[in-house]
Amino acid sequence: MLVTVHYLYYFYFQNMIKYIFILMLSLFCIDATAQITFSKRFHFGFRGAVFTGLEITGDTFAISGIIVDTLPPYKQGSSLAFFDQSGNLLSSKVSVFSDKTYATWGNVLTEYDNHLYAIGYSLEPEMKGLLIKYNLLGEIVWERALTSFVEPGTFFRFNDFIILNNKLYITGDNLVHQGQTYEAAAILVVYNTEGDLLMTHAYSQPPWSDHSECIVQLNENTIVLGGEREKVYMQDQNYDFQTQLIGVDTLGEELWQWQSPADRIQRSAESMLATPDGGLIVASAIGTEIPVNIETSDIYWDCYLFKLNSELEEEWGITLALGQTNPLHEFKKVIPISDGSGYLVVGVQQDSYGNGDPLEENLTDVGGYIVKVSPEGELLWQRLIIHPDLPTFLELHEINDVAETQDGGFIMVGRSADWTGTEAVPSQGWLLKVDEYGCLVPGCHLVSGEEEVVDNPQPKLLLYPNPVQDVLNVYLGPGALPEHATLRIIDVQGKVHQQRRAQMADATYLMIVEELSVGTYFLQLVDQGGRVLGVEQFVKS
Repeated sequence: MLVTVHYLYYFYFQNMIKYIFILMLSLFCIDATAQITFSKRFHFGFRGAVFTGLEITGDTFAISGIIVDTLPPYKQGSSLAFFDQSGNLLSSKVSVFSDKTYATWGNVLTEYDNHLYAIGYSLEPEMKGLLIKYNLLGEIVWERALTSFVEPGTFFRFNDFIILNNKLYITGDNLVHQGQTYEAAAILVVYNTEGDLLMTHAYSQPPWSDHSECIVQLNENTIVLGGEREKVYMQDQNYDFQTQLIGVDTLGEELWQWQSPADRIQRSAESMLATPDGGLIVASAIGTEIPVNIETSDIYWDCYLFKLNSELEEEWGITLALGQTNPLHEFKKVIPISDGSGYLVVGVQQDSYGNGDPLEENLTDVGGYIVKVSPEGELLWQRLIIHPDLPTFLELHEINDVAETQDGGFIMVGRSADWTGTEAVPSQGWLLKVDEYGCLVPGCHLVSGEEEVVDNPQPKLLLYPNPVQDVLNVYLGPGALPEHATLRIIDVQGKVHQQRRAQMADATYLMIVEELSVGTYFLQLVDQGGRVLGVEQFVKS
């Protein structure tokens, strides 16, 4: 213990010199255009919260979401909040009703003509598609709740929308149960910006079930609904899943259909964007069927991004996953990057550890996933942000929406959830800002290259912010991470304050330090035997 303390004091003074030098240097070299980064959580005093949609309105971020009431029967309500560019909450409005669920689950929020629009569903108890118009103060101007026009009383929700010529083109799902199975129709609903319902359409091909998750304008005359067709509720194995696109005109009349190849399992188009050459970028997933027994199978997924040319031919496709195939690999949104360098895709990624069999009980991390792909479909970089607590399905981080900021970075919203009983509020809205390289910890791109794995077999540690108040963001670089490695926080006396699993290199860990007393601490990476593989100092302010 004495040796450890002496070592720590030596390391403390050596690092204080380095810290003072960096601080003095930064005072003379501050770049006014530097990209700030942050990771923050909010719940507005409610039992739970999720952030779903994002829009940049002038100098503020407008964010839609869901909250869960603190009183029985714990109904869901909608939220709309405004944040400054540093992620500080400016104002928030919530709508909660004791007699119904009221949820803006659509991961899209759009400003148009000095108003904001959000979508989702309500349960009253009948399920209805929900459309809300807000002013820029977050006050509801009007709302519309539409019962299914296919079969009243059935599952009916709005998933995505675009605004063209003062009209909102909204797509979603309608599910009609047929005994033990169901039939689903992709829907298109059109409102004007005054809230008048103009038209409704349903697109279905029994015995297939048709779903629509996203919508995009392809050209002046064509709108594309993106989703899937499947027969999953008719099957226990040999599943049929195909990405499906439906082209319609502005009156909702069907023009064409496109399906992914029938010889592979391919999930819904979760997000799309039109390209200048008349093509489409589509975020989806490729499935692998894994037998459970001789009669049933499960499907596990890898994220998949692909491009169709103007003739609806697949020009390129890239499968993206950090670990083995898993059920929670999912893209939520794809956006173009303004400098033409490619596309940014966000979502959720699961990684399992253990014997590699996804049907066995493995330790699991589920985190926010950020990927940049070139215009030609080449992977440029990928980032994973996780919470190093109990690595199970009961803890996850996911990203639902993203936008590029004026400084070239990216603002994102989603959910930080922990149902292990360690959090007072198990689900919170997650707001994070990363730089142009996808780094929450600045500089992570400098050590994430392949050459670092060869030259530095032990992963590097980068910490941000430092000093820190609540959440310490830890980037653990690529390298040979030993089994049962641990991130450990100790003080200058060598007392251990936190220990968290570290099972993935080249990942960013969110470590909650708000309970620590003000002072100086050390973050160590240690192996199973307690050998220190890396150490960095930080200050709790």
